[in-house]
Amino acid sequence: MRRITEYIQTKKTCKIVGSDETTVNENGKRVYTWTWQNQYASYFVRGPDQGFDVVERNFIAKFNGSYVHDDYGAQNTAEAVVHQHCHPHITRKLEYCTGCGDEAWAPKVQELLYKSQRARDIIWREDFSEDLRNREKIFPFLYDPDLPFDNNGSERAHRSLCKLLLYI
Repeated sequence: MRRITEYIQTKKTCKIVGSDETTVNENGKRVYTWTWQNQYASYFVRGPDQGFDVVERNFIAKFNGSYVHDDYGAQNTAEAVVHQHCHPHITRKLEYCTGCGDEAWAPKVQELLYKSQRARDIIWREDFSEDLRNREKIFPFLYDPDLPFDNNGSERAHRSLCKLLLYI
């Protein structure tokens, strides 16, 4: 019991927790196994239940960090500062779409995932991390199609004002 308590305590202070669930056949019965892990420990739960109540009972009501998981509904329902869906799980879904005849959209999204992973690796390998210290202010345009990635509109307005002031 001491190890579980220690794990739960580290969960509350760590920045990242990963999670997964799977089914196991035990004597002809389907049993669900849940895993939560971080850099310190792994925590496993087994039982007949697969719903959000398992997450609620064994995780925390509101996780103040990044929650990495495979897009399972119960995991998506958990509150966290950031949810990171597992790229390999997404890729498998996209491969299924491609196999069903989607030759346009699914391969493009797969390529986007691959390029985003490579870009992140380059950013950290080349030590751009200091240059991107405000990255939360650099990439919001990715999440809002109406949000421009530049301030050219403001610069054009400013130039127009400067031209107008020349004639006054």
